[in-house]
Amino acid sequence: MTRAACQPEAEVRLEDAASEWWESLATLEPFGQGFEVPAFELTQVDGVVVRSKRSPTKVMLKRGAFSWPAELPDSGEIPRRLVAVPQATPKEDFPFKWLVQPA
Repeated sequence: MTRAACQPEAEVRLEDAASEWWESLATLEPFGQGFEVPAFELTQVDGVVVRSKRSPTKVMLKRGAFSWPAELPDSGEIPRRLVAVPQATPKEDFPFKWLVQPA
């Protein structure tokens, strides 16, 4: 999947966007030029926790006990409005991570 524009297609609650959600989104592939991966506004995010001291842009988005990996923009700033694009990862624990778009 490729990176999309910053305009969200829809809102999604953080805890709803897990493995099954990802599998459903993947059925819309192939994504590419002219058919970009949609961006989503993530809602009901309680917090953002840095997961790597070496790279403060690598974080976990949290909602209660639920958490999911994400990467912040290069500035490391956490935008007030979380608009993000899902990107496949090779990790089995999390089939994708969120790429948070700059504000």
